[in-house]
Amino acid sequence: MLTKIDIVRFVAVRLGEEPPVSINDDTEYVEAVNAVYDGIVNDCFTKHAWTFAEEVRTFARVAEVPVWPYEYVYALPADDTSICWVNNGKQDITAYLIQGERLYAFDPGPLNIALKTRKAEELWPADFRMAVALCLEATLWKGFADSRSAAEEGEDRAA
Repeated sequence: MLTKIDIVRFVAVRLGEEPPVSINDDTEYVEAVNAVYDGIVNDCFTKHAWTFAEEVRTFARVAEVPVWPYEYVYALPADDTSICWVNNGKQDITAYLIQGERLYAFDPGPLNIALKTRKAEELWPADFRMAVALCLEATLWKGFADSRSAAEEGEDRAA
């Protein structure tokens, strides 16, 4: 069972950086990780059909005025990263609109909605952890390479 700091330490070793003690260390590496980590994780969740992250929930409509031309409103949870599919128990629903935490549809429901939700690092399977680690490594490597090139270029101009 690995945590965020374990992933961050793994990537640090692969990049030749000193592994941090905590995710709050005051280092350039940890600052860079914290700047990109959540975006990379969210991106990885949406790039593949990770079944460990998929949950099917049933939603009843809420008493709100829908956006035209839709007839019904459903409140979505704040923790969803993406919607995989929507159906009414009989057929898939393809005519819907999502705005913020609301789904607008023509179907009176209730609706079954498959959500891909972000799970804690401790629940990630090994292949997903590795995907996140490799994406984090690639992003940081490019950033560090770009900043080192810029620093070397500045040193050359100063000389």
